[in-house]
Amino acid sequence: MDRFLSVKPIEQLAEFLLPYPNHLRELAESGRQFLTARFPTANEIFWDATQGVGIGLTYTHSTSDNFLNLVVYAKHLNLNFPYGAMHQDPKQLLQGKGSRVRHLRWTAESPMKPDILALIDQAEAIAKRPSEPLPFIQIVKIMEGPKRNRPNQTF
Repeated sequence: MDRFLSVKPIEQLAEFLLPYPNHLRELAESGRQFLTARFPTANEIFWDATQGVGIGLTYTHSTSDNFLNLVVYAKHLNLNFPYGAMHQDPKQLLQGKGSRVRHLRWTAESPMKPDILALIDQAEAIAKRPSEPLPFIQIVKIMEGPKRNRPNQTF
């Protein structure tokens, strides 16, 4: 039996973040609170991948429809824009050269920067939405494989 079935998704997210330093966990939680307050009807998808831990927002129940992803890496956080290549970004804040995804470094000051807020709002404006709103859920995904590039932290 899967041990995660009895754990609430938010508790599972906290467990995913345990290997990370306090300042990154706190930054992830404050970023999550900011984004969920800005988009209160968006569903959350928490995942533990091989390179980091993510918090995605979607109006569907599918990770492929996330419109924003806050990702915790060993030494920093990124805010990923799955369709960032489509965004108007006159100050060129978004990084990445792929055909679709862009990102920026997330800091404690990010929610106070109008240019970043404009990018966040653009991401939400083009988010995929079902014809009828879906019930709110928090989804947990665990990617198989070794957890690489995690902080070396002892407990």
